Order: sequence, then structure tokens, then C-alpha cells
Amino acid sequence: MRNVMASELPYGEVALSAAIAAIKQGINLKIIHTGVRTAGEILWVAAPDSGIKSVKDLDGKKVAITAPKSVTDMLLIMVAAKNGIKPQPVVGGGIGGGLTMVEHKGVVAAPVMDPVWSKVKAKFTPVFMVKDELPPMVQTVGVTTTEYAAANKDKLRKLVAARRKGVDFIYAHPDEAAAIVAKQYNLDPAITLSSIKSLIDLKYWSAGDFEYDGMDNMAKGLQIIGEMDGKADWNKIVDESFVK
Repeated sequence: MRNVMASELPYGEVALSAAIAAIKQGINLKIIHTGVRTAGEILWVAAPDSGIKSVKDLDGKKVAITAPKSVTDMLLIMVAAKNGIKPQPVVGGGIGGGLTMVEHKGVVAAPVMDPVWSKVKAKFTPVFMVKDELPPMVQTVGVTTTEYAAANKDKLRKLVAARRKGVDFIYAHPDEAAAIVAKQYNLDPAITLSSIKSLIDLKYWSAGDFEYDGMDNMAKGLQIIGEMDGKADWNKIVDESFVK
């Protein structure tokens, strides 16, 4: 959010939680499109010899999260509540830290996601995927300032339209998209392609259209971890005109 606000072009794709927090602090923002429409790509994994095979096996066990009040903290709480279990969350300090803790028996399971998951599949066994436990939860949204939205409607519509073309290209041409991403970020092409195909299966990227059920699901999660009070009044902070 700080980068968006400080830019000459005050537009960017940020976590929905960050946008809500900024609005709560009195910053005049508008949400103008959906970005990432699910947290379903996140999964918890265990060591193959641990005996941990399902969510129920986590009851009473030490389970890694990345940080308190993080998305992984929120998701673990929600999945645990759904399944009637009480895991003991342990801060792993990041995806790599959590996986190291699994390898050294400090926890029985830890979160991971692509592209890391595509790299380490041979070393760990899946316990559960969020997509199998929880409904879609919008992770990111496009935001701009209220002032910029009012004065630059045409420019923002073109940006949102260009992003939509990019998303459409990924879904239509995953091999080409993977090659572009691998070159740009110096990644293994095979791992990049595997990651992109997994995300396509989840319909990970939104073309921009608003998914209020997914936004409400994320808002409920943010309430659970104390990052949001009450329900979001989307009518006040969303401007749908940029995706029409």
C-alpha cells in the first residue's frame, strides 16, 4: 500500500486485507477490480514418515504458520474450526522456515504453495489443500485513490483492460506464459509451467470482475484474526465502473 500511495501512478494490486486496513485508517481508496480470487493454492505438508495423513491428524500437534495474524494463521484457524480440531500453531518465519521445521521434527506440518511446492514435492506429503477445505477467498484487489479514480477514469479502464488481456493470455497459452515468467524471474521452466498449470486449475487469477462472496469470505477470515471489525460495506469502497 505504501508503494501504491507513493507512486506517480497511484494504482496497484494489493492484498484485500491491506486495502481494508488502509481504508480503516482513513485513506481514501477505491477497489476497482479483483486480482487473485482464491487462497486454494496453499497446502500444508508433512514428512512422509510422520504418520500425518489428514487434517484430523493435526489435532493437538504443533503446526507451522508463517506469522501471527497472517493468511496462513487465518486459514489454519478456519480449517481447524471446520474439522473440530485444535492444532498448536508455531511461527515458522516463512515458507522455507516452516519446511525446515518439518524436516527437523519441530512441527508435524507446514504451509507451502507454488512455485516452492513444485520444487519440493518429492520430499513432503500433502496433508490438506485449502481448496478442499474452504470456499474461494479473494486475496488481492486493484486499488487506487478516490481522487485519482475520479480524474483518470479512461487511463484506469485501459490498465484494467490490459490486465484482463494478460490473464486471458495465461489461461489460453500456459506454455508461453510459463516461458515468459521463467525468463523474467530466472526460474526453472518446468517448475514454472507446473506451477502455472496448477494455478490455472484453481482459476487463480480473476479477469477483474468482482466476486463478492469471495471478498466476504476473506473478510470473515480477517475478523477471526482480529484484523477487521464488522462487515465490509463494499458499496462504499468498490467502484465497478472500471471492469464494465
